[in-house]
Amino acid sequence: MSATKPAIVIVHGAYHRPAHFDGLAHLIREQGYTVEVPALPSVGAAKDPGDALSKDAEAVAHTIQRLAAAGKDIVVFMHSYGGMAGGEGVATFCQEENAIMSPSGHRQGRVVGLVFLNAYVLHKGDSFMSEHTPEKDPKASTFPTSISDTGMVTFGDPRAWYYSSTSPEKADAAAAMLEPMAVSAFTEPTRYGGVDWAQYAIPVRYIGCRRDETLPLHMQEDFVARMEKAGVDVTSIWLDQDHSPFLDAPERIAELIMDAA
Repeated sequence: MSATKPAIVIVHGAYHRPAHFDGLAHLIREQGYTVEVPALPSVGAAKDPGDALSKDAEAVAHTIQRLAAAGKDIVVFMHSYGGMAGGEGVATFCQEENAIMSPSGHRQGRVVGLVFLNAYVLHKGDSFMSEHTPEKDPKASTFPTSISDTGMVTFGDPRAWYYSSTSPEKADAAAAMLEPMAVSAFTEPTRYGGVDWAQYAIPVRYIGCRRDETLPLHMQEDFVARMEKAGVDVTSIWLDQDHSPFLDAPERIAELIMDAA
């Protein structure tokens, strides 16, 4: 790791935008970190491109590559679906750009830490939909979603699912910023899977929340177990929060991210 502080890349979740993480990013920047929150192109698109997960992963990988080329080490923080897009983006970077020196001869930055928050860690070839089977998650069939004729999904009741214990004011503001998302983000199989970067020995911190209504606790625990089985150095931390603690407890989440950095 370089002597300077690593950059923090925040990968937002489904239906969300970078603006949802303004408060968290501000707290981290105040401590002298570079923070980038790339907008995932699957959110707010005019229509489903058919490979939304791949396009989201490309956006994350591009951000990481740009920071690494500037000599910055990077910690990637991923929320919810961001674990899929971020995991694919990290694996893409590690496979294609994992070099000690850049072409110009300057030091190339590296991914030195991953932080998951209520986030997905899939096996290679799996998708969001293949993970939410009736056996694993009986509540998935009740997700309040509707699909347009352009293949964009709208989530209908974010207060109950994403912000169940968030203060009403913050929950209302966050819900108002949500946008439709491309269906293929949820159906496209992963190219690498969330543990494909295990061979690169990147330390991982998994922050799970016991009051998460969207991603059941037992699924979060399974994600940690599959990383450990793959040989990933993972530390798990469990909070008594809902799916979006970066809204009501940004100081705590910022602390955990900076500690990992």
